[in-house]
Amino acid sequence: MKPAKIIVDANIVFSGILNSNGKIGDLLINSKEYFNFIAPDFLRIEIKKQYPKLIKISGMSLEQIQEAEFHISKDLTFISEEQISKTIWHNAIELVKDIDPKDATYLAY
Repeated sequence: MKPAKIIVDANIVFSGILNSNGKIGDLLINSKEYFNFIAPDFLRIEIKKQYPKLIKISGMSLEQIQEAEFHISKDLTFISEEQISKTIWHNAIELVKDIDPKDATYLAY
């Protein structure tokens, strides 16, 4: 049986980084035979931008944050925006325009 594809947003990854021993962290780290977690490529940049906030919230050092990030994201499949057709982008934007336009990226994946 093929693993189910699940789109992962920044909040899920941040939660996993902040508590890699928690339920979300455990799920992201230990369930690759059941789930194929997919994230937009730009999420890597978003994580790095949030290092200061993650350090402040967690009390961890930058090195600890980066280590947690490695473990959380090592099995994520990152997809670049160029892999998504214009039609899918347009449909995703239309579906979320009245809710949260930022979520169009996740929906397109």
